[in-house]
Amino acid sequence: MLVRATMRDIVTTTAVTGIPSNWMRESLDAAGFTPDMLEIKKKIDFSNLHGDSKAWKNIWGAGHSVGRTRAVQSVAELVDELVEEYRLTSSDLTRITDWPHDIEAARADLVAG
Repeated sequence: MLVRATMRDIVTTTAVTGIPSNWMRESLDAAGFTPDMLEIKKKIDFSNLHGDSKAWKNIWGAGHSVGRTRAVQSVAELVDELVEEYRLTSSDLTRITDWPHDIEAARADLVAG
């Protein structure tokens, strides 16, 4: 479900806990939430979080960047990917000497690679 999800699959609703939260539509559907139920303004209530549809166990929360998830990865793989992305980005930034004064030159430098 997480790998399939995109930003359009994120629903912000108070229907689960009473607090506006972002939930994955597929998990809400599986838990039996209907579109009408998702529109209900519920009061904050954590008294039945251990009922049949457990928030954060059966109903999955996610943010708008969920579409960035492309595969199920170990923590080590994810950290390695973040380190590599940082390394590439920081090396690009070190080539920009006049930032932000000469934006056009900086863009050309980044595009040229």
